[in-house]
Amino acid sequence: CLLHEKYQIPHIMHVREFGTEDFDCWIYKRNYYKYLNKQCNAILAVSNAVRDSWIKKGINEKLIRTVYDGVDFSSFQVKNNYNIDIRNLRLVITGGVCDAKGQHLAIEAISLLPKNIKNNITLDIIGWQDEKYMVLLNKMVDEYGLMDQVHFWGARTDIYKLLCSYDIGLMCSRMEGFGRATAEYMYVGLGVIAADTGASPELIKHEENGLIYARNDAQELSNKILLYYNHPELIEQYGEKAHED
Repeated sequence: CLLHEKYQIPHIMHVREFGTEDFDCWIYKRNYYKYLNKQCNAILAVSNAVRDSWIKKGINEKLIRTVYDGVDFSSFQVKNNYNIDIRNLRLVITGGVCDAKGQHLAIEAISLLPKNIKNNITLDIIGWQDEKYMVLLNKMVDEYGLMDQVHFWGARTDIYKLLCSYDIGLMCSRMEGFGRATAEYMYVGLGVIAADTGASPELIKHEENGLIYARNDAQELSNKILLYYNHPELIEQYGEKAHED
């Protein structure tokens, strides 16, 4: 913006996040959005949800357009075997392990399942870890007695090979700007469950290529897991449509 202001060099801004709604980031510069309107030739938002959010904050709607993230799927292995064993249903949630990504909701949802079903389910949480948040997650796992169900893998560089070994992919973010992890789940062909926040409803069409649950509602998330458990054929049906989309 400063270079544009001084030299009138064309300036395009790329907006990946909501800011306040997802990561509690606040802007202290006065008239910040008026400044962006003046100092940007164009603004690219990563989803319609992000675009609409920034327009509400004051960005000129004629200035901002949606351009979805590209996702490189060239190394990803697609799920080609849907012989799902409900005695060992495998769930995964990938991405940074931090409060904004909502892994605590996934753990709580597992705890709410009937005991006979809970014992047949595992949840792998994969991603870099916020140490303070990990204290909460480990406490939840201990209190709910889920040591055999929930596993923390930390950050991995081989996710493109791992995902196809799972059945269900979870997206529990507070407000997901786009959801690359969601797109990866879809491409691989998992049964996706996503919160009705941010851009997730733009990617996941409920009961067409996945399932949507109400944000922050661990019981409803648990019910959606239970639906896949009781009707494993939906994992294949939605997973194949997700891959196509």
